[in-house]
Amino acid sequence: MAGATWDRLRFDGAELGEVRLRLATEIDWRAILAMVLDPSTLAGIGDNREYVEKTLRRLWYEEPETSGLRHFVVERAEHGDVIAYLRLEYPLFEPKCLWLTFFVVAPGMRGQGYGRRIMGLLKGEAERSGCVAKFGVHTSEDNAPATGLYHAMGFECVKREPWESSTGNRTQRLTFC
Repeated sequence: MAGATWDRLRFDGAELGEVRLRLATEIDWRAILAMVLDPSTLAGIGDNREYVEKTLRRLWYEEPETSGLRHFVVERAEHGDVIAYLRLEYPLFEPKCLWLTFFVVAPGMRGQGYGRRIMGLLKGEAERSGCVAKFGVHTSEDNAPATGLYHAMGFECVKREPWESSTGNRTQRLTFC
């Protein structure tokens, strides 16, 4: 059933300006690991390297086609180099609910507006599909770049709840829709 609903969404191959979204493949694995396990990424999400790598491997290899979870990379259309990784889950919690479960821009590409362009692409494709009634994301209140991006893209914080990372860091998890 999850596959059938993904068929109605057109994220794979979607482009906005110089960025193109596509389903991630095994060829992308090393670039994804490098982005996700970069110390600056780990600091932003507040978890340790071992936990994050184990979780990523589990989500990558276990039942990818039977779940509503899909892994995507974003590449610069002209160059084909991978500049971001993200996971989307659809439907989540309720029908027509799209969830951005992970989003990272490559460290060398941060601060150049790619996050805004990618979020604009995701929001635009979700709206055009007619299949998405709610688009949401969680992040830690300590992740200032992410919270700033989501606010700038028109997302509203609709929920705050206590959250503890794998390192024991206690903070608030924010839900944006």
